[in-house]
Amino acid sequence: AMSSLTFRIYSSQDLVGVQLGGALKNPLAVGAGMIEGAGFGINTLAAYVTRSSNELRSLCIAMGGHPDTITGLSGVGDLMLTAFGSRSRNRTLGQRLMKGEALDDLLREKTVEGV
Repeated sequence: AMSSLTFRIYSSQDLVGVQLGGALKNPLAVGAGMIEGAGFGINTLAAYVTRSSNELRSLCIAMGGHPDTITGLSGVGDLMLTAFGSRSRNRTLGQRLMKGEALDDLLREKTVEGV
């Protein structure tokens, strides 16, 4: 088994939910970075991420996925890390766009999945 006392693996049979959570967290994190880059505070950012996770959940249901997948680690968990993490390429891109940097220049520097 790959899990141990210090490392745990979570699995899911919900391919739709896991794929949506993994893919859509990236553009949502760009938006989170744009909110921060525009000078809005943590309350606005929290509201955005909360509403984003709800929209992601609704889309998951509409596409045949399980809503619990989105409220778990591969949905909200991944979105939180990507939207709030200082090392997130997507969040950083959003911040830098709001400071006036050109998208083409930013994309030449590194891969950003959310664009």
